[in-house]
Amino acid sequence: MLELFRRLWIGWNVAVRGIVGAQSAVLMFVTWVVGLAPVALVMRARGKRMLDRAPADKDAATHRVTRDPTPLDMERASRMF
Repeated sequence: MLELFRRLWIGWNVAVRGIVGAQSAVLMFVTWVVGLAPVALVMRARGKRMLDRAPADKDAATHRVTRDPTPLDMERASRMF
């Protein structure tokens, strides 16, 4: 009798995992179509770039940002921002 319940339980788990996997895929797709895609399309149409990685100077040979070469002392270390 316990073997029958065990097999039923295992079969139930296999079926539910398949259903949950399909459900999560459908929900992720709906979230993307309803939430993310329209925002991306509107931002692309308006020319907005959230990750602006273009160099500040268009004629620059490198993307490197020059830093202040002065050494770090205790006063600068205490006020990092």
